[in-house]
Amino acid sequence: MDMKTTKDCLIVGQGVVITGGIKASGTVQVEGTVDGTLEADELIVGSLGQINGTVTTRVAEVRGKITESLYASERVAVMSTGRIEGRLSYKSIAVEHGGVVEGTVIFLNDSSGHGG
Repeated sequence: MDMKTTKDCLIVGQGVVITGGIKASGTVQVEGTVDGTLEADELIVGSLGQINGTVTTRVAEVRGKITESLYASERVAVMSTGRIEGRLSYKSIAVEHGGVVEGTVIFLNDSSGHGG
C-alpha cells in the first residue's frame, strides 16, 4: 500500500487521540492513537500508531500496535516493528522478522469465510 493519493484517505497524526468509532470507505493511516472501532477498506498503522479496539478491513499493514481484534478479509502484513495482540482473522498473512502476533489466530478460508 502507498499513500500516493489522498482521495478517500484519513490520517490520524502522531499525538492525536481519537476515542470512538471511525468508518472510512478508503484508506486510514494511524500514526497516533485510536481507542474504539475502526472500519476501512485499507489500513496502515505507522510505527508509532496504536489501535485499541475492534478493526475491520480488507487489507492491513501493521508497523505499530493493534490490541483487541483485527479482521482482515484479504491480507495482513505485520512489519518488523508491528505487533497484534488479541484476535486476528485473516485470509493471507506475512510477518516480517521481529513482527509479533500474540493471541487467537483464525484463518479465513474461501468457502465459508471462517477458519477451517
